[in-house]
Amino acid sequence: MEAHPNALGARINDYGQTALHMAASLGHVRMVEELVGLMEPQYLKIVDDDGFTPLAIAACNSGHLRLAQCMVNKNCNILTIPIKKQNLLPVTLALQPSYNEMGYYLYSLTPLELLKAENGIQGVRLLYWCFRMGELGVALDLLKKCQELVFAQRSNGKIPILNIAGMPSIFSNGSGLVFWKRWIYNCASLLVKFISKAYNMLGMKEIYKMKLVHAQATQILKLLCEKVSVLESEEDCIKVFNGMCDAAREGNAEFVVELSKASPPLIQRSTDNLWSIFFYAIACRQAEVFSLIHGLRFKHGLATSIDRSKNTMLHVAANLAPSSKLNRISGPAFQMQSELQWFKEVENVVPQGYRVHQNFDGMQAEDLFKENHTKLRKEGEKWMKETASSCSVVGAFVVTIMFATAFTVPGGDNQDSGYPMFMEKKLFILFLISDALSLFSSATSVLMFLGILTSRYAEEDFLISLPTKLIIGLSTLFLSIATIMIAFSSTILLMLQQASHSWVYLPIIILSSVPVTLFVLLQFPLLVQMISSTYGPGMFKRNMKPWIGGPDILEGSRAKIKGA
Repeated sequence: MEAHPNALGARINDYGQTALHMAASLGHVRMVEELVGLMEPQYLKIVDDDGFTPLAIAACNSGHLRLAQCMVNKNCNILTIPIKKQNLLPVTLALQPSYNEMGYYLYSLTPLELLKAENGIQGVRLLYWCFRMGELGVALDLLKKCQELVFAQRSNGKIPILNIAGMPSIFSNGSGLVFWKRWIYNCASLLVKFISKAYNMLGMKEIYKMKLVHAQATQILKLLCEKVSVLESEEDCIKVFNGMCDAAREGNAEFVVELSKASPPLIQRSTDNLWSIFFYAIACRQAEVFSLIHGLRFKHGLATSIDRSKNTMLHVAANLAPSSKLNRISGPAFQMQSELQWFKEVENVVPQGYRVHQNFDGMQAEDLFKENHTKLRKEGEKWMKETASSCSVVGAFVVTIMFATAFTVPGGDNQDSGYPMFMEKKLFILFLISDALSLFSSATSVLMFLGILTSRYAEEDFLISLPTKLIIGLSTLFLSIATIMIAFSSTILLMLQQASHSWVYLPIIILSSVPVTLFVLLQFPLLVQMISSTYGPGMFKRNMKPWIGGPDILEGSRAKIKGA
């Protein structure tokens, strides 16, 4: 190195890279540290043919924090050198591949003035990648320090902060977790503070991270609402409303609520096609967003909206749901049930006269629903019949076995009296009760499945009638299988009562529980889902309290309520 002092800055490949570039791209920490220790600070500013400094290479290729630390300690000015083509700073490059540790480090040392300069273009680009990669910590800190970036726009006119509209998961409050994880979620902060060892146990680390992200998202949304409440530009109002439409599509109810409270006229806006956010909520089957209409005192005006194709809300509900939504529901029969529940819910909101309204094609919403759901109805009919056929075979088999068993009791009959030999035994009484229950329940299940096979399969039958029959059929079939195992076990135990090998009792009991356990694991979740979807509280919240002011609040803002 003493004989060739310029060797450290020499370009050694066809891409114009130095030895430090190559070592950084390969993630060789020790080699980078040795090279940086030998070279002068200005060598770290050398860019390759694509405009990458060694720090930029390390930021987007390796993510090793020590690489960045040794380079920045040598020359902190390299933090301010963007790559030529995309004009991105090293901190932004680090966040693109989610190298969060390096991203946090580089952000903490990047001059804030640089992120504000040139109309905040570097800050906007950093925000964009923060929201795109879900790194809300850096985004929140930057927005707090540079609030002028809250409503800053990219070169394409889009506002990065509105990306949170399409991220409903970051606003999760833990309601979708199982009960014990929900308890950890609610107590996460205290548990992490006092029980450090539990932090990495039972998924607590992920739950705490979820709560942290939710808190960050809420603060970011609050900053956005502060800007939205004083918006005057029609163009900016349109962009915010488009963000609300994105939130409606993705089911981000919290985003819709908070922005509507910040600027009430937004909730009554519509697109060029005269669609309000509730049209999008219906089209994408977002129940939580659509339920918000029940908390509006002016919902009549929204419920009577008609788009440019003369479609009402009910016509939109008559269209088939996106496949991504239908595929979350088990079985086409219950997919059809869900579609009917949506149609009936919207029908209850739309006034009577609008239910028979015809669109440009001359179709009422009910006719459109039948046309669009013909294929799903046929698939649901086929699924129900196949399920009923399979289960009825099992039920008929149980009926046959238990009917025969009733006349061939264990131990036989007393030749003198004609009564069963074990009449006075408690296990024999248990056998008789189990046998009777199994026979009656299996016979009931067979009748229910026969009822399913002979049903008419009209659209409305999938709402209550068919699911109810299937619920009763599966419930009684489950009871018959459970009781037939009890009857079998009691018979075996009765026979072995006088035996000296009492150790055989436990294996018999365990083995007899296997069929019941398998049935529970395979069919019980479906049964629970059926009961919940048919008789549960449902996906809609009809008793929602008013959450925004009435029409008097909006009276002075009619100019802003016109279609975007």
